[in-house]
Order: sequence, then C-alpha cells, then structure tokens
Amino acid sequence: MSACLAPPTSPLGIVRRTRLHRALHTAIDRPLTVVAAPAGWGKTVLLSAWSAECDAGWVSIGPEHADPSRLRRDVDAVLSEREDRPPAIVLDDVHLLGATGIAAVRAFVREASAPIVVSSRSDPDLGLPRLRLEGRLAELRGADLAFSEDELTALLDELGLELGPRRRRQLLRRTDGWAAGIRLVVVA
Repeated sequence: MSACLAPPTSPLGIVRRTRLHRALHTAIDRPLTVVAAPAGWGKTVLLSAWSAECDAGWVSIGPEHADPSRLRRDVDAVLSEREDRPPAIVLDDVHLLGATGIAAVRAFVREASAPIVVSSRSDPDLGLPRLRLEGRLAELRGADLAFSEDELTALLDELGLELGPRRRRQLLRRTDGWAAGIRLVVVA
C-alpha cells in the first residue's frame, strides 16, 4: 500500500480523546465532515487514531494530488482494496489542493459510496454554506479540538508528569487548549 494511503503512526504520549471519536462517529452520518483548524491543533493525530479504530480509508494529500486524476486513483484504490465499504474516507491536508483538486473532492462528496472526512488548515471551497443548510455537513473546529482539563490530565499521566489542578487550568488558559502549545510547554 502506498504511504499516502495509510494513516501516519501516532507519536508517543497520545491519549484517546473519546468525546472527539464519538463526535466523528456521529458526523459520518452526513456525506461530508470538515475538521478545520490551524496547524498544531491535532487534526491528523485525531483522525489517524479514529480511522485506525473504525477502519476508515485514508489518503494523505501531497504534491502528487495536484493532478486530480491521481487523487481519483488514490480514492478508488482505497475503495477497491476492501471487500466492504469503509465507514468513511479521510482526506488529510486538503488545504494543499488547488482548485482542480478541490473540484475533485466536491465530486467525491456528491457521488461517494462512503462519507468523506477532510482535514484542512482553513475552510476548503467545497460549498460548505449550502451543505450546512442542507444538513449534509458536520464540522469540528479548533474550539472542538481544544484539550479539556480531563484530556490534559490523561496526557500528563501518559507522559508521567504531575500538575496540580490550578496549574492545569493555567496551562489550558494560556494555550487555549492548543495541542501543540501544550506539548511545547510540557516538553520544556
């Protein structure tokens, strides 16, 4: 299997974020789920853990997908390598696609035999307002991806670190729950 057709392995010290996994399981009742937030919010880590758990298909968008036929080929490969339909197909890093790639993703959403989950650093031009009005869109944003105090506690436990409740709340307030910010502070 091509490297772009498998989710990346998760780094050490990752905790399962149950509330977000549940949100994704609910979201795929709709044709399109957008997970959009700036870099470092944990989109890929979340989606790779979730896709492994539910056996979703995966395509990591790269420079080769500037050619929409390559993107189509990779999505078709994900669908054909399985006997049954995957519960969803994850397209990671959709913000790297140009206009023709985005047009191909729009077509996948219209004709896909499985729900599409895209991750992006910004809103992809997929007709989100219309899909939202039609009830065909689920969304997870930076605020949704922000660590809760319970998730922070679980992460600190996983890393063998202790912080009192006051310090945990302070860390969350200073980082706004931003996964990369928490990691940077914890490593320091």
